[in-house]
Amino acid sequence: MRATGQLPDSTPVRLVVFDHEGDILRHTRGTWFPQAQRIVTTYTSLRGAYRAVVRFADHSTRPLQVVERADTEENVAVLALEAPRPAPTPAPLTLEALARTTYEETPAQHRYLADKRARAQRWEDALAHWQRLHTLDPVLQPEEAVAFTETVLHASRLAQADGRTAEAHGWLLEAVAWVPESGDLRLRLAESLGARGAYSDAIAQYTAAVPLLPAQAAVITHTIVRVYQTWGQEQVRQGRLGDATRLFRTALEMDNTNGELYFALGQAEWRQRALETAIEAFEAALTYAPSLQPEVEPYLTKVHALRGGPQTAVIDFPPGARRIEVSVVIDGHLEVPCIVDTGATVTLLPLWVADDLGYRRNPPAAWGFIQTAGGPRRLPAYAVRRLDIQGLSVENLPVVFGDLPGTDGSTGLLGMDVLRSFALAVDHDIGRMTLRLP
Repeated sequence: MRATGQLPDSTPVRLVVFDHEGDILRHTRGTWFPQAQRIVTTYTSLRGAYRAVVRFADHSTRPLQVVERADTEENVAVLALEAPRPAPTPAPLTLEALARTTYEETPAQHRYLADKRARAQRWEDALAHWQRLHTLDPVLQPEEAVAFTETVLHASRLAQADGRTAEAHGWLLEAVAWVPESGDLRLRLAESLGARGAYSDAIAQYTAAVPLLPAQAAVITHTIVRVYQTWGQEQVRQGRLGDATRLFRTALEMDNTNGELYFALGQAEWRQRALETAIEAFEAALTYAPSLQPEVEPYLTKVHALRGGPQTAVIDFPPGARRIEVSVVIDGHLEVPCIVDTGATVTLLPLWVADDLGYRRNPPAAWGFIQTAGGPRRLPAYAVRRLDIQGLSVENLPVVFGDLPGTDGSTGLLGMDVLRSFALAVDHDIGRMTLRLP
């Protein structure tokens, strides 16, 4: 019998082919030769078949037991309903044996199983077959990329929901390396990178996704801006204010009407004592996001109070410092370091100042008292002709002279009798105090 010929007694029949798990692999056609009890079909129609049955015109079915011929070059297969008698040696080739030798652990098998597991929404199992396929055949066909992408997206989402973020992240990294032209995979990888704090890498993936998903370009760009903002805020928390400022400004180049970004920029500039640029940023925040006014206005008030200007003394100190020191000039030529104390009612200067300026040549104008650990101390008081703080003057000021407890005698104390002469503003977070003539 010629396998490719068709004798007058041949009849077209339908074949049902089953996979290793007993599920229908495919329906196909063949030619039935009743006298020879043989079926002729194509080799490709049996690819991956572990079992098959023939369905006759009367709807009866019979199993196909033996593979007598399997020719890949001519794409021909000849099947027998039952093994010939007596049984030949070696044993006849079965469909299962053919599948085990020609199909198992091949790219075709894993493509099929990946698709089957995906249809059952067994996404991680499907991904395992895609990974095995990648090992066997690193070249992914274009028509397979969509199915592979869907599998990775579903599997990674489920893993992340289960808290297996590292595993999901690894899958996404491998997937993007295998299918770099998938914008959806790049978006998911970017999200994963952002969640891990790898902001620069996340932005790179979002940027790469824009030309791949042009319809989503505006949304992706908005997301990039948010990543820059989150990254900048993280830099602020770490005290890297210069880096934060650069990140906020980069984001504003992409979205220059973003009020929240201007507010974040203003806060970063504020903490660097760049008060003029902070004011500009805060005012822009109010322009583009009026709803932020309750949050922005307190900053603007502080900035205006703490920036320099005419008739204003600016005293900078380490942020968070417990003690503020300022140099005062007595009578126009003697400079004295003083601790600012808003709880002190009077100003105290060291005794050496009174000696250098000649005040002690005369009797004290009055006597003052200060409280020390050992109890109250009685100290002489003189009227100082002029006390200057960065050019701001207080004249004819009664001052107590004596050594400030807890110091080496070189430091004075600036009390409210001086401070009340000015509009006082202080912020310990940025380390600045201003005294302004009212």
